[in-house]
This record gives sequence, C-alpha cells and structure tokens, in this order.
Amino acid sequence: MISKMLKLGAVLLALVSIWLGMCFYTTIPVKMGFYRFLSTLNPVLIGNSGIGFDLAMALFNNDVDVTITCRSELKCATANQAIEAEGGLNKGRLFTMLMDTSSFASVRSFCENFVTTFSDHPIDMLFFNAGTNFIKLKNPEDNPDCAPKTAADGIDYLFQVNYLSHHLMYRLLEPCLASNARIVHTSSASAFSTFSYKSYGQSKLAQDIWCKALTRKLALVNSNISAKAFHPGLVNTAIFEKITAVSDIPNQSFLQDTILPKYAWQSPDGALTGLFLATHFDSKGKYYHPQAIEVVNELTVDETLQDKLWDFSEELVQDYLTPIQVSVKAENEVVEENNEAVER
Repeated sequence: MISKMLKLGAVLLALVSIWLGMCFYTTIPVKMGFYRFLSTLNPVLIGNSGIGFDLAMALFNNDVDVTITCRSELKCATANQAIEAEGGLNKGRLFTMLMDTSSFASVRSFCENFVTTFSDHPIDMLFFNAGTNFIKLKNPEDNPDCAPKTAADGIDYLFQVNYLSHHLMYRLLEPCLASNARIVHTSSASAFSTFSYKSYGQSKLAQDIWCKALTRKLALVNSNISAKAFHPGLVNTAIFEKITAVSDIPNQSFLQDTILPKYAWQSPDGALTGLFLATHFDSKGKYYHPQAIEVVNELTVDETLQDKLWDFSEELVQDYLTPIQVSVKAENEVVEENNEAVER
C-alpha cells in the first residue's frame, strides 16, 4: 500500500511540475516570425510522433529538407505518409532513418548512415526530441523507484534515451554541423524537481546542464553554433498514454478524456518554442518555457557540475566515439544518387 502511495506521489509530482511550467506561457500567436530563415535549411529531428512530428511538419511545409528518425520501419513509413499527406504547396524533402536511442550501437549506426548519405549537406538544425517518461518494469525484482536499465548498454533507461544518446549523437555529427547550427533539446519543467530516485527529472535536468556546458566549450573557439533547451508546456501527446499505462493513477480515463483535452495544449502549440529556438541565434545555452520565455533553473548554473556531467557522459560513450570516416567512393556515390534524384 505504501509502495503504491509513493508511486502515485511521484507521478502526481511530475504532473504538478509540468503544470507549474504552464504558468510561464503567454498568448504569442503561432506566426512568431521565425519562418523567414527556413527555406534553405537542413534539420535533423529525433522522434516521429507528438512534438517531434509537428516540428517536422512545420519545417517541411516551409520548404525545408527534414530528416526524422524512428525506431522501426513501420513508424518511419507511418510518419512519412502522414507528413506528406498533410503537406502544403511549399514542401521541402522528407527523409526517414532508423535509430533507437536505447542502444549506443544503433545511434552510431544512424550517424554513420547519415554522414555517408548527406556528406555534402551541413546540418542547420539538430532537434533532440526523442524521450519517454515512465517505463513498465519487466523484472519483478527491479526497484520500482528506479527506471530499468537498457538491454543493450546496461544504463538507466530514461537517462540514456532522454539524454546520453543525444550526447553521443552530437559528438558523432559535430563535424557535419553548419557553422551557425542550432541544437534544440525538448526538455521539461520536471528538471526543477529532480531527486535521486527520479531519473526522468534528472535526464531533463541533464539536458539543460549539457546545453550550458557545450555553450562554454564553443565560446572558447568562437563558434557560432548554439545549444538551447525548452519546456513545451502541458501538451496532450502520447507520453500521457504511457504514464497511465504503467502507473496506478486513479481516474485515468478522466485525465485522458477530460483534463488533457480541456486544459492541455495540442502538439503543434507545444512545438512553437522549439521552432523559435531553432531559428533564433541569440539564445545560446538558455532554457525557455512557452511561448519563448527565458527561465533560469538555478540547478544548472554551476560550471563545475556542467564539466562533471560532460566528462561523465564522455566516459559512458567513449567506446562509440571513433570519428566516422567517409570514403571518397562513398561521397561520389552519394553525389551520383543526388544528381539522379534531381533529374527524376
């Protein structure tokens, strides 16, 4: 009974954290002026549903070439079909690739494929949007207060999926970034209420700390690349289906059928701040709440902590950090394929 109460308390605390983040939103309209930069850009997005889907949709409909990642061929095909079907007249090009952020090997495989395929297309925007919240325990002996470990790498599932694989992906794709690339993390207000047993909040806090650590490193070499994070607000996406599926929240149908439709934003609204940050060049290392309001989390400003997180992340992914080499033959094949695609 006590264990169930503790679970319920943790879930309610996460929901309250998200709700508090809503206090920072304003009524800034959808057309915020950020689309003027989009027509020649090449973004990469992790995630094919929810906010990731709407980030891709908004960019694709403004003549942007977009690459999205999915965990399966079916998810890729479904996302591709939906985006193409809803696209307007001013469409860009849409590419899909496989990647599972619960596996470092999968992340590296995606990066190798991307670098080979798009060796002559610098990345203008890199969205780290993939993430999850609650994971059902597969082993009854697992600690219910901690997330299970990833099968491939044995690391806290939420920490790896929501944060650590993003670090690895950045490190491998760093040579492919445009000189003024924007890196955007989809974070959460749960970063303000993180505890030793709450790895979701820790993973979201890590994203914000990482952006600040990277910003300091880039400043040392006078780089114009920027990294930033945002909380999308209380958004009615599939993540709440996962919460109710694995938790003991009472009146789950009331949450799904009444509370979220009435009080939560829809996914396109939740994507707005991310789109703003992806086209904004003066937000290096900052964290935002909707819509486009800067918020400072005091837990993230410690530079010693920033350095420790970076070093810890490097240690955990070091076996996968060998630079990706693209052969001259591969580059020529890519050029020929691109020319054939243009001719068709």
